[in-house]
Amino acid sequence: MEEAQNCGKQLKVLNFEFDLVFTSILNRSILTAWLILEELGQAWVSVESSWFLDERHYGGLIGLNREQMALNPARNK
Repeated sequence: MEEAQNCGKQLKVLNFEFDLVFTSILNRSILTAWLILEELGQAWVSVESSWFLDERHYGGLIGLNREQMALNPARNK
């Protein structure tokens, strides 16, 4: 959290302004965006999240627990 706030402070010094912010759907990414925007005094800016921006993508395994993944026939190929 402190890093995000420091980033926001540095961006403010550089007069950054955002019209729209894109993040992954990960909670930490969304929280980071909110904290930066808050420091910039731009908390009103829309934050759009998309799984396309996630660090990792597990395809058909998304949402499965370990047992379900072990039973996945694609795993045996």
